[in-house]
Amino acid sequence: MKDILILSEDGRAVVGVRDKSVTCISIPETVTGIEREAFSGCSSLKEITIPSSVSFIGDNAFNGCSSLIEFILPPKVDVIDWGTFKGCTSLQTIILNHELTDICEGAFEGCTSLKSIDIPDSVWAIGPSCFRKCTSLQHISIPIEEGISRIHSHTFEGCKSLKEFEIPYDITEIESYAFKDCSSLQEINIPDSVRVIGSYAFMNCSSLQKIVIPENTIHDEDIVNGCDSLKRVVIL
Repeated sequence: MKDILILSEDGRAVVGVRDKSVTCISIPETVTGIEREAFSGCSSLKEITIPSSVSFIGDNAFNGCSSLIEFILPPKVDVIDWGTFKGCTSLQTIILNHELTDICEGAFEGCTSLKSIDIPDSVWAIGPSCFRKCTSLQHISIPIEEGISRIHSHTFEGCKSLKEFEIPYDITEIESYAFKDCSSLQEINIPDSVRVIGSYAFMNCSSLQKIVIPENTIHDEDIVNGCDSLKRVVIL
């Protein structure tokens, strides 16, 4: 395995692989970090074992690992960096830890086989386009209280299998295109904490039948453009 992995000079970080056609990798326990793009483009990689000693995974580390099926986040990793699992089209299972605080932009974008994910209570930020085009995503559990304050632009765009979503009570803003093309979403209840809803936030949610919006929430009519099944807009 040492012949496949390219390690840093001190041997503490994986910086790449010598053979991108590798199918199975076990990282040694002496490693504490995985550098950016270390496994990017390893399209045949199906299985990877990462020791608990790893506390850092760089951006795009597994971008394009289209055969990777399961990933268990090491217990010390507190950030899933930009584009870490982008384009992992076979990824079905992701197990997160309770030290995780931040899931960055595009982290799971295009993970078309991912059906369910549970976000731990420790997470306080989910970046733009994080779950964009996760077309099989049916269930996502997000901390309801004392956590995430904003749903960024394009976060759930194209999650066409998502039928329901409970917006956390601490959310203050839903940005533009946040739920665009969530064509299975049927009902949305906006909590009182939301002050602003950005343009086209629910655009083309073609199955949406009801949306409840607090009276003091700032929004334009275009937030429901293309919602052809919408029967009720309730202002409370």
